[in-house]
Amino acid sequence: MMGGRAPRRAAGTSYREHRDDRSPPAPFDAQSARAAGDAAVTRPRPEPADGFPLWGVLALPGGAIFGALIGIFVGALFGIPGIGIAIGAGLGVGIGLALLAAAIVLASANH
Repeated sequence: MMGGRAPRRAAGTSYREHRDDRSPPAPFDAQSARAAGDAAVTRPRPEPADGFPLWGVLALPGGAIFGALIGIFVGALFGIPGIGIAIGAGLGVGIGLALLAAAIVLASANH
């Protein structure tokens, strides 16, 4: 820090001098008002669709059911369909959770 003190001011002056650096207002007449009304105006951006993606809602139950159905057949190939159902449903729920997380990210990015 150089010096550490604020510069001194002259006696009788204040820190806040009134200074108006703004430009004067533009003249207003009927012709300029009509011209301003004829200017091209862009449309406002449409609001994003509210709601959660349907595929995100169906991810968990769909993954569990689809995984269980595939697990029946894979388990039947190895002779134990019950374990195939459990493993397939577990994998389906895991994939469903990943899809649900992606849906949450996409839904929160729109708001």
